[in-house]
Amino acid sequence: MSTPTLPPLFYSLSIPSLTLHLFHTHSPSLSLTHTLSSSLTVFHTISLVSLSLSLSQACKFALRLIGRLLCSVSVGSMFQKHLLGEASLHYGEFINNLSKHIISDFPEKINFYVMGCMAFFRSVWPEIRANAVMFAGFLLGNLTPSQLQTVSLEHVCAAILMLLQDGSPEVRMKAAEALSLLHGL
Repeated sequence: MSTPTLPPLFYSLSIPSLTLHLFHTHSPSLSLTHTLSSSLTVFHTISLVSLSLSLSQACKFALRLIGRLLCSVSVGSMFQKHLLGEASLHYGEFINNLSKHIISDFPEKINFYVMGCMAFFRSVWPEIRANAVMFAGFLLGNLTPSQLQTVSLEHVCAAILMLLQDGSPEVRMKAAEALSLLHGL
């Protein structure tokens, strides 16, 4: 199965982030800004290691902008330090550390981030599905037992199990890896 051609929108991913930055500078509610920022964070994070170098670079740029709006010094500084242009990124290590910062800094948004990942389990692009399941796996695997109670584990685990039957070997492999992160459940 060949990879679908990317629509032009994907090559201008920094536009939503720039719009959000302009929106943020004109004093909208902090809650709305955080919700928009966190939605964009999920999308850009799972697109970091993706179909093209230009898409990856656009996502890195957008996340550096979004990082300033997230009200988290640790996430913002992580984006500034690790998401540099053409520099290589060890994706698994990056999202593992990012998930720990998200859990620490936004405990009330954990379910939102997990559900945001799940929205991409049905992407037409196998790389996006694979990255989304890994991000969800790291988020769940790094939660404490009390934090796990805030997430619908049955729903998430059922969705991850479905990805074990995906047509892409890469997605199946990442789904199995994500499940291995849940060994403590």
